[in-house]
Amino acid sequence: RNTSSSASIHAFQGHQVIPKEKTLWQGFTSLYVFEGSQPFDYEDLLKFVRDAFSSVDTCETAVRFNVPNDEAFSEVELRSALESCSEIHVASVSIDHNSSCGSDVSIVFRNSLYEPIYPQCNFYKYRLPSQRYLYTREIPEKRKIRANDILSDKIFGVDNTGNICTWPSEAILLHCLLTVPWLQEKLIGKRILEIGGGQTALAGLGLACEGISSEMILT
Repeated sequence: RNTSSSASIHAFQGHQVIPKEKTLWQGFTSLYVFEGSQPFDYEDLLKFVRDAFSSVDTCETAVRFNVPNDEAFSEVELRSALESCSEIHVASVSIDHNSSCGSDVSIVFRNSLYEPIYPQCNFYKYRLPSQRYLYTREIPEKRKIRANDILSDKIFGVDNTGNICTWPSEAILLHCLLTVPWLQEKLIGKRILEIGGGQTALAGLGLACEGISSEMILT
């Protein structure tokens, strides 16, 4: 362990059990089920999508909803109406007219004004033992400590002083949970809670990616 002038910042130079490398930011795709007013209103849908894009780092929003048969419209009509909103790009539109309960509509919107909300950060991908990848956003390793970091409990109401990196113990915990057979057996089908997942909740998200447990809750 290399320790800087601050005892709170450590760099672990040992074996990387969950390989990690820098990558370009991917952005989030959020999935929503839209339950608008009847009859269907385009403005309601666009307001819904704008609200979704106000979420942290959402670059795409996938929206699904159902339209009664007496209000059916074509994909061309829907795309044309929605593209009147300049800051939102309609990436794809799919309408299934075969539903007995109406038309099932799926739309993917892309935010043309998208930029990461937190530019002072690095993006990484971790290679899990199954060869799946988990993408994270993390504070730069050499970023200086700020007053907000030290006084987080007074500013935000949460003691965040240890949330300065993804600690090696998190990767080691995830590696053990995914590779030790008797530990895996104990997790199958269980509801799991990770308390204080820190900057990335790496262990909890890694387990969720592998689909071992029935439910994963992160704090």
